[in-house]
Amino acid sequence: MEQAIKDKIESALEESFEWTKIEKGLNSVYRIYSGKKKFIVKVHTNENLESENFKAEPLIYDAIQEKTDVPSPKVIHESLDDEEFSFYVMELIEGENPGPRRKNLEMETLEDLIFEYGKILGEIHREIGFESYGELEGSTDGPTVRDSSENWRDELSEIFHVYRDIVEDEWDNPPKMEIPDNLGCIPERPKPSLIHVDNRLDNLLVEDNRITGFIDWSFTRTGHNEYDLIRAEYLLIDYDLRFLSETKKERLKESLFGGYREEIDLDKDSGFKARRQLYRYAPVFWLAAGFQSWGQDLEKDAYQEMLQLIIESLKEEKPKNLPFNQ
Repeated sequence: MEQAIKDKIESALEESFEWTKIEKGLNSVYRIYSGKKKFIVKVHTNENLESENFKAEPLIYDAIQEKTDVPSPKVIHESLDDEEFSFYVMELIEGENPGPRRKNLEMETLEDLIFEYGKILGEIHREIGFESYGELEGSTDGPTVRDSSENWRDELSEIFHVYRDIVEDEWDNPPKMEIPDNLGCIPERPKPSLIHVDNRLDNLLVEDNRITGFIDWSFTRTGHNEYDLIRAEYLLIDYDLRFLSETKKERLKESLFGGYREEIDLDKDSGFKARRQLYRYAPVFWLAAGFQSWGQDLEKDAYQEMLQLIIESLKEEKPKNLPFNQ
């Protein structure tokens, strides 16, 4: 399979390359080199992820390049309708993934990075919008909403139910996952913005304490901008940096929101507190839904630790003062 991939891509680019596989990733990812030319190749090889979602990724990078100043790789070649496998090639951006060294990052560096992250998220939310809500797929017209919904409140309810159904189907002893019975605090028709969803340190490239690459649009959808911002608050800070003290995490949240406000006014109206609780609760469902897949790569002790973290987080992040069905 790997040789077939290499042959296909070198034929498309009309050049031979040195290949290095990047082990971490949902699909197959390679660094390729030829003299001063350096590229990243991403190939759809994960049967658990629909090819239509994969086809949206290079189109999203194109939209970000066209409509924003966000540091993002430029796609130079794509082959998205190949019967054997789909792939795209993008320019390599210098920088390293800060995730593995998160515990060694100085607080000042974290504050700067997360402030910058907030600005990036705000610019994307402001500049790239759609007409409805749902997951994105690739089409000849660019990224397109699949199975679109005209009501964000209904879409969020569906998200909760889909994640819970996955957990109940895949876990041997599924945890209790209660879904709010009333989502009245959620707006029905906010602007449908492009949202990243997988708001993690692992999806950044950093050099000299600046973000050089905002990457990995594998789970992309459209939705309420606040949903993506609060997911970032939870995943980027409370989850990725859970080893920090509450005081330090609060400082980082101030940085995230401060950077975001430089791009978008954030109106904390009377319903914001309730929305924030629901939007923090959703990524815990998401982590639980994917755990039986990505958790298999963990060592036994790390697996058990993460299992308990997810179960406890479902209890801790459950919104207060909202009616629940069982």
